[in-house]
Amino acid sequence: MPQGLWLGLTWRFDSGLVVVSVPSYATALTLTGDEQHQIGLYCGNIFATVEQPLRTCTSPHYGAALIQIAPRGTYNADRNPSRIAPRNLFDLAFGTDRMWGKDNYAIGAKLTIVNLMDNRALYNFLSSF
Repeated sequence: MPQGLWLGLTWRFDSGLVVVSVPSYATALTLTGDEQHQIGLYCGNIFATVEQPLRTCTSPHYGAALIQIAPRGTYNADRNPSRIAPRNLFDLAFGTDRMWGKDNYAIGAKLTIVNLMDNRALYNFLSSF
């Protein structure tokens, strides 16, 4: 009979790293189609794709799904930079410390589910680190 059964839940909130490479929506329009698709760039109800990047936008409804781009005329590198969108991530793990054991040896097992809620998130976009 397994001993030492355990269950763990991890919650992590990421408030959003500064995105130096995309200070404005105009800069986002100069990115490649792949980069625009990664950040979820949109203009009105049209989203950028790898094959069809956005190059202009006349709609008053524009932005990026995974980056909070500072509104036109409000970007400030110190006080109002563009940031990765904040997110909540949950991981679930469960297992046993001792499924089988003899003297000083024991075998355990663990199963971990990462990103339990399957949230789409962006990490380290166009960063040198």
